[in-house]
Amino acid sequence: MTKFNQVKLIRDASGSPIPSQYWDDVKQTFIIPGGEGVDFTKKKLIRDAVGAVIPQYWDGDKGGFAAITSGNLQSKETINQGRLMTDFSRWLLWYGVVSQDTEHVKVGQSSVKVTTNDANTTSASRLRSVQFNLSKTKTMMIRFYVEDVNKLSNIELRLSSVDNMASYLSWKTTKWKVISGWNEVMIPLSKLNVVGNESLNNTITTLQISVTGDHTFVVFDGIYINRKSKGNVLLHFDDGFISQYTNAFPLMLARGFVGSVGVISGSVGTTGYMNLAQLKELYNYGWDLFNHTVTHQDLSTLSINRIQAELDVCREWLISNGFSRTADFVAYPYGGYNNDVLEVMKNYKLGRSIREEYEILPPIQPHLLKTVILYNNVEENTFITAIDYVIETGATVIFLLHKVEDVNTEEMNYPTEKFKNMLDYLYSKQEELNVLSWSEYANMF
Repeated sequence: MTKFNQVKLIRDASGSPIPSQYWDDVKQTFIIPGGEGVDFTKKKLIRDAVGAVIPQYWDGDKGGFAAITSGNLQSKETINQGRLMTDFSRWLLWYGVVSQDTEHVKVGQSSVKVTTNDANTTSASRLRSVQFNLSKTKTMMIRFYVEDVNKLSNIELRLSSVDNMASYLSWKTTKWKVISGWNEVMIPLSKLNVVGNESLNNTITTLQISVTGDHTFVVFDGIYINRKSKGNVLLHFDDGFISQYTNAFPLMLARGFVGSVGVISGSVGTTGYMNLAQLKELYNYGWDLFNHTVTHQDLSTLSINRIQAELDVCREWLISNGFSRTADFVAYPYGGYNNDVLEVMKNYKLGRSIREEYEILPPIQPHLLKTVILYNNVEENTFITAIDYVIETGATVIFLLHKVEDVNTEEMNYPTEKFKNMLDYLYSKQEELNVLSWSEYANMF
């Protein structure tokens, strides 16, 4: 007779029980109590009773369970990459310094390079005599390469139905929301700024992109429309503070959510931090425990050998204690990284910064994932806006938290009541998005 304290109820990707199927932890296999047959008609991501992914899925075509790989799991995640609106190969100079670029190209034969060759100057490129009907379009994705984010001021995209652009719709981003290298940004067209009497109901005939900065350049590679995927929310808890276990964990468990904790291996069991038993409990409930170094030093201030040691020793500690799932996933203390850090990270799967913005699946720079940080003084409208954004665009938001306590005025503390309100809002929207651990997110690409 099967001991059901040793088995896990199998659920599909939506959380629905799969009839009569259980995962036996002792036998390490799927079982069918009573021998009932099960008719699966499509592939299903297998989850245990607490929502954690079991590394197999049912393949309805082959009629059997198969191991998860990045290839076959991608086939189960529905992502419509959208339609290419322009590859920038026909964009021309409007003012400043503009040229075609064949080095930084992801799509098409060339991109457009917009250069600012003096301090605080703006250059712009235009595409004219086009006919775009965007009246039914919900989202737009723009891909671009930033030479040096520290020299950039802002980027602006304008869309107009008139050649002189007397009226237009605009989107703008700043240096604080992008990173050096490749970026992909989802733009909900409902949030475009309106200048004059411009409207998406008009046929768009002119597009303009501009860059303001100081002796730098940005290369624009592609704009896509109507990209569709389900939005994702990740909850990251850096450092492993005890309140993450005593306060955040019960509130999330009650709503069926899992999170991910950045473990400082040298701090485990010390005052104010979770101990090993508490971390193991979280892990058993489907939480991920990821690499937040040994001593929580700013990696950008260390030699490359010290960087390597901070990451490798923490990874070894995680693996040796049975936390292998995200031992290769790193959050940079204080958000500090440089070229040496990124060189060491070539031996790691994912890295997370503290640059505030959203991600697109799959991430174009997997070692520089961005976040939305929830500090003490951050208003609740911040998480509402972020959650609504990922629902509308299909993007991913990683909420970053530290302490979750009732009475604590530290900047890094997020008050328990605000945290509870965020979870309640997430719960009310859970049919429209995914709430994932970091490993579940990584399994999507």
